[in-house]
Amino acid sequence: MDPWSILATLLVSAVTAWVTSRLTRKQQEAEWKARTAEARAAEVRARADTAAEQILHLIREIDQLLNRFIPRSPSDIVAQSDRAELRRLVREIDTALIYMPSPVREHVEPIPRLVASSGERICGMGYLDEPAQLMTRIVCRAAREAIGQYIRGEPVGALSNEIHGYLQVLADVERHDEDEIERQTAEPQSHLESRLGAGTSDSTLTREATTQTEPAS
Repeated sequence: MDPWSILATLLVSAVTAWVTSRLTRKQQEAEWKARTAEARAAEVRARADTAAEQILHLIREIDQLLNRFIPRSPSDIVAQSDRAELRRLVREIDTALIYMPSPVREHVEPIPRLVASSGERICGMGYLDEPAQLMTRIVCRAAREAIGQYIRGEPVGALSNEIHGYLQVLADVERHDEDEIERQTAEPQSHLESRLGAGTSDSTLTREATTQTEPAS
């Protein structure tokens, strides 16, 4: 074999080895990326499964706790410890939510949003009335069903129109409360401006304010 043929053979062998090495390296990188993605997905799924079990447990605790919020007589008052326990359970659900996938999260989010708000609002009167009890149990049941579907690997449906309606009512109530606070805050200022517009002297306003703030003898 002449020198040129030998050189050509060596060159072809070198190129073939280089191409094979590149392909092998790319294949190894692809396999590594696939294994890494699979491991991350498994880790995310494990965290979500743990969070799902935790949320189910917390919902069961809320369901049991609600029985203490039912007034058995007109004089019944919910214990501060029970109200604090409700807030704790809701906070823990809110924390665990970050690990839940989107379809399930939408079913659980109304609990910290709606249950906490209605509980705080109505517990301020000393009890949780029947409509709030019913609303709370419906929201908790829907969340339980969605988590059960997720754990069993079943498709999770959309949030029901009923719960959408609850959230809309809550948004309307919160907006009304904000408007009421703004109105109450604005009333003293508008009263002062009207007095000034009527020509009441600064000294008179100061004397009236001082008189109102003086303690009764």
